[in-house]
Amino acid sequence: MKIPFQNTEVAFRSKSTFELTQAYLLFKFIGSASLVSLGSGLLNQLLKTPLPFEPLLRGTLFNHFCGGETAKD
Repeated sequence: MKIPFQNTEVAFRSKSTFELTQAYLLFKFIGSASLVSLGSGLLNQLLKTPLPFEPLLRGTLFNHFCGGETAKD
């Protein structure tokens, strides 16, 4: 099935306003070299701590860029 991306109403019909806003903010963030640098440093520090930050990553970066953890996902 081809999705007509010229028609945004059709192309993004399956996404909620929240999902579209989250994707927009994520792309704004990764479009800023200074924010990416800051975020990368912060992520490296978080990886060294026992803090439960996985749900935050899973709810933003992982869900947006990854289809799952296994081939079945």
